[in-house]
Amino acid sequence: MDKKLTEVKKKIKEDELLRSVNLFFSLTNTNVYLVGGYIRDLLLGKESSDIDIVVDAPTSTVKALAHFLNATVFYLRKREIYARVMIMREGRRIDISFINEENFKEELERRDFTINSMAINLTKLFKDEDDFFIDYFNGLKDIEDKIIRQTNQNVFEDDPIRVLRAFRFKNLLNFEIEKETLNNLKTYKSYLDKVSPERMRDEFFRITLMDNKILYDLYENGILTEIFPHLDYEFLQMALTNLEDAISKPEKYFKQEEVREVFVNFWNEPVGKEVFHIQTFKLALLTFGEETPALFIRKKFNASLRTCTKVQNVIFAFKYLKNSYEEGQDILSIDFIGTFFRTYKKETIEAYLLLTFYYKNSKKFPKKDVLDFVALFVKNRFKSLVISGNEIVREYGLTPSPFVGDLLMYLKAHQILEKIKTKEDAKALIDKYLKKEE
Repeated sequence: MDKKLTEVKKKIKEDELLRSVNLFFSLTNTNVYLVGGYIRDLLLGKESSDIDIVVDAPTSTVKALAHFLNATVFYLRKREIYARVMIMREGRRIDISFINEENFKEELERRDFTINSMAINLTKLFKDEDDFFIDYFNGLKDIEDKIIRQTNQNVFEDDPIRVLRAFRFKNLLNFEIEKETLNNLKTYKSYLDKVSPERMRDEFFRITLMDNKILYDLYENGILTEIFPHLDYEFLQMALTNLEDAISKPEKYFKQEEVREVFVNFWNEPVGKEVFHIQTFKLALLTFGEETPALFIRKKFNASLRTCTKVQNVIFAFKYLKNSYEEGQDILSIDFIGTFFRTYKKETIEAYLLLTFYYKNSKKFPKKDVLDFVALFVKNRFKSLVISGNEIVREYGLTPSPFVGDLLMYLKAHQILEKIKTKEDAKALIDKYLKKEE
């Protein structure tokens, strides 16, 4: 037996969950098959918490399995031929497909790539039978040769999202896409328009968490402009190259170690429940040429309103800064920052940093001063204002209004820049502000 298969067999036998799955189906003499990416990852020596199995059994079996495993069931399709069993306490899941065992080869052939079209007869494996491994399409050899190869000629026509999956696997595994597969993929790239926004979101948002080279790869093969027709590739490449440098070498940008750490961590902070800052920044760069980026993201990916708004605000904040700077305004003055905060406070880091990237080679641009401001914002952005809006309204006899909102942003700008540190400092500034407004 192949050494890799021996290791895979050992790992499966050591897996308590798979032992339990095999025990459950052995009670009814039902063959159960492991399929897909779980096998691929085992052969590559990678850990995987997601398991795909195929069984020839009544669909009601899944409820009994879930009960046996003390798990929860979710049906993935209306007809209940696909189900997901979540083992919450272990953070693992099992996706189950129900088929006629006589059509098992056809089931594997419908999968996307040969490296995902292998199977293991779990029943035979636990009985120590040698022919437990099923590889009709030479997926094991393609893994050894580091090749992404289509299982059949119709894979991209049948499901165009596989165009993106091919590049994700290529970059994730450091494989190459086989020539015929690549040519076929390009033939059906326009079919991406037929993919539902939800599936596009799930696949493409995963791509935005990966190394930037996958976006360059998609562009060079004509895929990225299929999704983002108004893409400004030079702008994208410029911004991503500089951001990568800033995250990998923050000491070049910020003096204080605590600022560097917070800055690097910022990009992995969530924006709502759907995405992280690094993803909304990349989406902003990708949709920079769109007239209404939020609407584009909503239609293309069915992204949440919060994600769409964030992406659009990053773009608009940068354009506002750029236009203001080119008009000769002092974008680091307290008055300007207070006004900027009123609309784009949450986009401060992205907008000012992007402006720094854009004018990187300009001798006139105050790069050091801008980065010093970004450092102060990074350091102080979560600090509560030393005086609350309610206190201001009560002590100064004001009515809650946009005027008070402007005043609060003015105070926040001073506090972030460390111009005020106490409530007394804030009150003295409020007195000056109110006198100026009289």
